[in-house]
Amino acid sequence: MVHTYRYQRKSLILNHTLIIKIQPIDLMKLSKRGEYALRALIDLGIAQEVGRSVLRLPEIAQKEQLPQKFLEQIVQSLRDAGLVESERGRFGGYRLARSADKIAVGEIVRLVDARWRRSAA
Repeated sequence: MVHTYRYQRKSLILNHTLIIKIQPIDLMKLSKRGEYALRALIDLGIAQEVGRSVLRLPEIAQKEQLPQKFLEQIVQSLRDAGLVESERGRFGGYRLARSADKIAVGEIVRLVDARWRRSAA
């Protein structure tokens, strides 16, 4: 059985709904690192859906009200794992390395949250 969750993002520029399908699992509490990684990737997924090529970290940090330095560390680990790609330069930023429907929530959580990495082994 698959549960479907709707994540709706409303702003002046963007009003878009992203549907996330998650396999049922036991309840779990995410660390801030895991939560912020998911929120950033959801924003990147929405940007991909509406045709934006890249998002800049300050834009994500401001919109999601996240500490930018902490977000930089998280996105760096996501980039090292091949989940996001970066584009350098004045108009650079980050984008998903593959389509959003090919990225599993569990993969993200295990990558950024050491507690879940140990339990998956």
